[in-house]
Amino acid sequence: MTTPKAPLASPSLRASDLLSKRPTWVLPAASAGIVVALMTLLYFGTIVDPTAHLRGLPVALVDQDSGATTGTGRLDVGRQIVSGLDSSSQITSRLAITIESLAEAHAQMDKGAAFATVLIPANFTSSVLALGGRDDSSPLPSVTLLTNVRAGSIGVSLAEGVLEPALA
Repeated sequence: MTTPKAPLASPSLRASDLLSKRPTWVLPAASAGIVVALMTLLYFGTIVDPTAHLRGLPVALVDQDSGATTGTGRLDVGRQIVSGLDSSSQITSRLAITIESLAEAHAQMDKGAAFATVLIPANFTSSVLALGGRDDSSPLPSVTLLTNVRAGSIGVSLAEGVLEPALA
């Protein structure tokens, strides 16, 4: 037969005892402070210059320009714009540009897969050529930037921030 054991005496532990022992609370408090400081720095770093931290924002590119034949040969300014955007590391490092038809671009924007569409109109080269003999009634050549506000205003403004200076 075994004899019943006496219950163990529970040591009394008070909050003041824990606070008096620095190794118990200094490391967790310091770790939490460091994590909060790092998160704040990362947050402010992306807010200060968000386009510098931008990578792979989806944008559609529609080139409807048919080009024109001049006395010196064939000219296609729309294709030159596409080539310039595709070969610029300032653009391709920030945006994921896909060349599509207008219907495909609208479909991409409808499902939220593109934040903007760059539209080069069919008469772009001829309107550029008309600048030489332009009168005040001739339309100026223009590239249209269609934005998808349904995809979010931040993404749209980032796409505009990268595309507008490039297209200018």
